[in-house]
Amino acid sequence: MWWLVACAPLGPWSEVEPTEPEGARVVVSPGRLDFGTVSANQERSRSSSFSIYNLGDEAVSVTGHDEVRGDDAGAFTVDAEPIISLDPGDSRSISVTFTAYTEGSWSGQLRVRPGEELLSLLGSGLAPVAEWSAPQVDPVVLGCEGRGALSLDNAGSEMLRVESLTLDNPEFFVVAAPAELGPGERGTIELGFRPSAAGERGALLSVTTNDPQAPAAGLLLSASAYEGERVEERFYYTPANPTDILLVADGGADTRAAFDKLPAGVSTFVEHLRSSNIDYHLAAVAGSPCPDTAPAWAERGDTALATEALVERELVDDDSEWDEALLELAASAVESSAPGGCLEGFRREEGDLYVVLLGDGPATGSAGPPLARLEAAVSPPRSLRISGLIPLSSECGAAVEPYAGAILDTEGTATDFCASDWRAGFSLLAALPSGTEPVALTLGGSPLPETVEVLVEGTTWSAWTFRAEDNAVVFDHETRPALGAEVHVRYVLAVACE
Repeated sequence: MWWLVACAPLGPWSEVEPTEPEGARVVVSPGRLDFGTVSANQERSRSSSFSIYNLGDEAVSVTGHDEVRGDDAGAFTVDAEPIISLDPGDSRSISVTFTAYTEGSWSGQLRVRPGEELLSLLGSGLAPVAEWSAPQVDPVVLGCEGRGALSLDNAGSEMLRVESLTLDNPEFFVVAAPAELGPGERGTIELGFRPSAAGERGALLSVTTNDPQAPAAGLLLSASAYEGERVEERFYYTPANPTDILLVADGGADTRAAFDKLPAGVSTFVEHLRSSNIDYHLAAVAGSPCPDTAPAWAERGDTALATEALVERELVDDDSEWDEALLELAASAVESSAPGGCLEGFRREEGDLYVVLLGDGPATGSAGPPLARLEAAVSPPRSLRISGLIPLSSECGAAVEPYAGAILDTEGTATDFCASDWRAGFSLLAALPSGTEPVALTLGGSPLPETVEVLVEGTTWSAWTFRAEDNAVVFDHETRPALGAEVHVRYVLAVACE
């Protein structure tokens, strides 16, 4: 205890340390507690004790025995009341606990009063200590996979175990990591980065180890993702397959007399084909399997005017001999589309074949052989279909068989040659079957699937899937675009990743 004594009235105060009470003699034994080395992950704490003796002949109140001094005081705890009364000859055992929280050495002191007895406290700890480097992740282009890493050092003296690694963003992932590191060893945690969008991407890597001082660590990852080339492709929704259309006309006088109705009908036919955006080839023959026109056939890329003119010149202006064996004429014309033939390039292996017969009959010859030749020109799953503008009554002709049979057998359409206006009939003839199979639009480039966007007539369309095996957007839902609708497919081009 300290006393304050006045040196003079109204003058300064000074501290005077009191003398020990007469007959008081306090002794501490031992004068040093060394707790040795404690494993922070195993034993963690260790206890020892010292004794305080009153060797004097008077009772004494002991203090200071529970107040550990020094920078490392927190490593030591004393289990005792702050004031202990000891009669002469008495003693008290005091328990002190040392706790090692991590790798290191600690020291402290107890100053026991009265007598100013000093007790030194010493202890050291063993532990794994995790030290992390800053994570580094390489930038990457969308569609590719980047790599990154960070190092982990065990700066302690016991085995460091990595217990868990988790990421809060699936764009980042752990490729490899050490399970444990010995004292002084360094390991590498390898990271992967597969971005789903462009820009700066980030994640929190949460790690738990058996480092007792810092068992959990949160490390921020950051990486840049760059978008590749953007592509937009235009298509038309055409459920019909590519179709090669052959108009075959009877060149007889009675038929030619009705051809004043032909231009309007052909115009309707071509307009309907073009509005549906079907990929077609169109040729016309009358009397001969080789057209007199050049070019010999038209395609979807030609103008409507050019296509109509080609058909009209061949059918209306043709002065060749007439031929009522229209199926035979059709078979010969299709065969002339082979290399070197007069219709070379007209017939495509990937296209359906559609033959339209125009005539008032009567038909000549058997339908069987030429029909077989036409069927041989079509490779499944592509189809042959025959339709006809033929008399459906006896008013203007008698072309019922064998044309009607071929039309029926191939699920074609028959319209009336005797009608006063052929526009309605040609409109029906131009309505190609759309089928029920899903329509696939094969893309010219390889997209990142997650970037594909589909617009139909300028509006975002969601009823589609991307079929990676053939690189196509597929309309396979119940809801379908209108026939001939303009379809735009936008996507980011996948790059060749290193």
